[in-house]
Amino acid sequence: MSAGAVADGIYTLLTTAQGVGTLYAAVGGRIYHGVGPQDAALPLLTMQLSSDVPWRFFASSDIDMEVQIDLWGKADDGASAILATNAKLITLCDTASVTISGYAGGQMYALDRGAPVVEGDAIRVMSRWTIWANVSP
Repeated sequence: MSAGAVADGIYTLLTTAQGVGTLYAAVGGRIYHGVGPQDAALPLLTMQLSSDVPWRFFASSDIDMEVQIDLWGKADDGASAILATNAKLITLCDTASVTISGYAGGQMYALDRGAPVVEGDAIRVMSRWTIWANVSP
């Protein structure tokens, strides 16, 4: 199983639609795997693969992985601005199909949709997601 293939699949999902009103537009195209640049403008989105659940009882190379997605905005813009962007994330990703190289039937589901938390001059919504995918037939 390739964590890189999972990250690429999620990145493609997040960046394919780039027009007005999309999640991509709401964060100004600032979507990063891991952490964003220290001086990056807000808002932005970061994603991090947070756990890879091993299959201990059945011989399989299926994917069951958790992902953390953080949306960052300016605290001065208030919670409503970041929550509007979070709503775009949920609409785009919850129950979405994810294309993962070498796998079939990839799906993404929300585990925790997050709540806004002020961190200095930024506001963050951290959400957790699970990715399931089957070995290609």
